[in-house]
Amino acid sequence: MNIRRIIGMILLKWWLIAAFTLAGAILGWIMIQSAPPVYDAVVTLYSMDLNKLQEEGAQLEYYDIELSREVIDQFSDVIYSRRVTSVVQEELTEYQLTEEEILDMVMIESSIDANIFYIRAKSSDPQLSAKVANASAAQFAATIHELLNTDNVGILDQAEVPGKPEPKGTIAMVLLGGVAGFVVGFSILYLAEYFDPKVYTREDVMEIYEGKSMGAIPKYDASKDWRIFGKPVGNAFEMMVANLKAVRGKSRFGKMVMVTSCNPGEGKTTIAHGLALYSGKTGAKTLLLDSGWKTPKTTPREEETDHPGLMECLRREVGLAEITVQMEENLFFIPLGKEMEDRIKLLMSKQMEDLMVQLAKEYDLVLIDCPSFFEYPDTRILSKKASGFLLVVAKGMTTFKQIDRTISRMETFHCPLMGIVVNKNRREYFG
Repeated sequence: MNIRRIIGMILLKWWLIAAFTLAGAILGWIMIQSAPPVYDAVVTLYSMDLNKLQEEGAQLEYYDIELSREVIDQFSDVIYSRRVTSVVQEELTEYQLTEEEILDMVMIESSIDANIFYIRAKSSDPQLSAKVANASAAQFAATIHELLNTDNVGILDQAEVPGKPEPKGTIAMVLLGGVAGFVVGFSILYLAEYFDPKVYTREDVMEIYEGKSMGAIPKYDASKDWRIFGKPVGNAFEMMVANLKAVRGKSRFGKMVMVTSCNPGEGKTTIAHGLALYSGKTGAKTLLLDSGWKTPKTTPREEETDHPGLMECLRREVGLAEITVQMEENLFFIPLGKEMEDRIKLLMSKQMEDLMVQLAKEYDLVLIDCPSFFEYPDTRILSKKASGFLLVVAKGMTTFKQIDRTISRMETFHCPLMGIVVNKNRREYFG
């Protein structure tokens, strides 16, 4: 997966990563707050030849220091031996400690000056931590004396009962939880994208479907009047009309162009209406034929809810002129109609074929606004009567598998792909 796709994924799904990061941080805070307090008791020990130091004018040589360090390095594991833990168990029988519990509590550490070292014991009980530390240190010194026949190791300061617990490290735990949540959230998105990649930019389409990129429409407010688009969106529609005209210039494509999508909610209806609007502005006599079963209300059909439409015409209740609404100069609209129980039968009828032939004679361009391909059978029926289709894909919603499946199925109905439109694109493309 290239960097562009990763950036597109993050920009679109940043809220999911943020949610996982926040959840991880909160979980880290809960864990650290619910953890019992830990008390740390410390015994300070020495490793040196005290007899030599007590001699008048005597000083420790480098050899003596190195020997002390070797004793600590080589015999530090004695603190974890059964010889030590069994004695601690006997001395602290009232606590009924197991060997594993003692080993979990005790540790040995060296200071920068290797002649001084520490035996620590950590527990949620401050009294217990001090007792375990002192008992372990005493038995450690006694064991070293037995093994080496020397008094070079001894206790300098016994452990006192700690008055307050160790800091819990709340900030560190929250940060760690946040990082873990970020990694989990990013990994989920990455794996989902890796196994089922989506379209994020027009470049994604151009990279996979060479020569099939019809255009890209920047994100816009679809709740506004369908005739009103901002300048970036308007420029994008103008370029898309020019691209469509160039594609239709090829002999294989005629006037009947379907506009569909892989999934509901990808914006194909608004794309169809914007394309029809700007096609009419070029002087081409353009018809927008509504065949959508369920579509948004911010469209021309909202203005014609009680107007007879395609269904009534196919039933021969009204004529073509009565169902055709002129929206603007060179822009005409035929609504779907009201009674649609028999719409599948009507769309497959001879009347529909005759109507399509008549529309092709009267208009320079007929745009058929169809439902998403896998939503209703209307699109598959109409595909047999169209010259080709435009496929609208939504940024971060449509997968390449869905695009391939739609193209393949449409081609089985002999309806070739004319181009792909990326809707709600994060950048403004005018070509």
